[in-house]
Amino acid sequence: MRLVKYVRYFLNMLVVCVVLTGCQKTNDEKETKLIDDVRDKKETMIVENGEDLQDGDKINFSLTEGVKFDAIVEMPDINLDTISLFHVIAQKYDGQKLIPSLLGNMPENVKVENRGKAGYGYSFQGNLGSNWMNMDGLVMADEDAYIETDHWNEISAFFPVSYIGTEIQVVIDGEKNNQEFSFATLGESTDKARQYVNEISGFEDVQMYQAYAFNWQQMSKMQEEYINAPENEQAKPEGESMRDWSDGDNCYWIFFEQTIDGIPVLNRSITRQDDLYIPYSMTEVGYTQNGIEYIRFGRRYEILDKQTVKLVSLQEIYETLQKKFEMAFVEDITIDQMKLIYYPLPTKKNKEERWVCDMIPVWQFRIQEKEYTDYIYINAIDNIEIVG
Repeated sequence: MRLVKYVRYFLNMLVVCVVLTGCQKTNDEKETKLIDDVRDKKETMIVENGEDLQDGDKINFSLTEGVKFDAIVEMPDINLDTISLFHVIAQKYDGQKLIPSLLGNMPENVKVENRGKAGYGYSFQGNLGSNWMNMDGLVMADEDAYIETDHWNEISAFFPVSYIGTEIQVVIDGEKNNQEFSFATLGESTDKARQYVNEISGFEDVQMYQAYAFNWQQMSKMQEEYINAPENEQAKPEGESMRDWSDGDNCYWIFFEQTIDGIPVLNRSITRQDDLYIPYSMTEVGYTQNGIEYIRFGRRYEILDKQTVKLVSLQEIYETLQKKFEMAFVEDITIDQMKLIYYPLPTKKNKEERWVCDMIPVWQFRIQEKEYTDYIYINAIDNIEIVG
């Protein structure tokens, strides 16, 4: 069934290389103080300064004739004058340490693969032990690291979602995404998952940025539609057409982003025209009545050194955006999110074939054009767009 899930993911990835919009915050939104600014005989509204900007604020003004800001601000409650630029290494996971931490011991039949200069990769498939309610599953530690029970693998193959680029869209019963289950609330599940991920991963901290709740009826419907699709006729199981679904399959699928000095690190995959690899750190957790059944750990960064940097004013950032869109001749564009993040920009590889990166403070803007979404990244230090 792992093959079914990853084939579905791969096929959906080919549909279109844009990303779907996320959900906006709607509660307690505050109208940020605006001032009039006239350029090229066009009246626009610009946020006065960065010091007045806070998490949850709403920015609303016309950037150009065809582009408007209707954005929610996401930023940590920190002093922007003390932000650092970090030099980091995008490290791999040490299976000799991670697997015993997850399972409580190192199984005798762990598979070890020599990666040359990059070290070793470790994997184990079988009974995961008492830490995981003696369920069967798979654990792997290499460039990436994850642990997954067979049960989670089976049910997640039929999540009611599709992928556009690397983003997720709920395709059926979307109104039930806010449901909660008797075994735990979403908040309780998120707190336990966050504590466990921080304990095992060694991250400074993670914070939840997206979560889904799926009941077994939704997944059963997806399996039925999949099996009955003419192109999937050969995938239909012999003897029994449907899995025996139950309340034990109800689950939360929770996404965390890693933070450094309170600022979230890039949590989405980026494909650049120059093919430069951009590491990112997104951690997924699957939670059922059995507790945690799935973790895919985000990229782990080792900090080499840091230096305090001064950020340019927000007015300069807006002017850069304004010039970009005026040159593009676009219309009906909405910028609906403005988020301060760390962007890991690779500079070289070290002798262990690990990427050395500059962890740059960046303003991430989410761009909406009808049903399509894209992102723009502007360096908060030098006001230059980071492009591929």
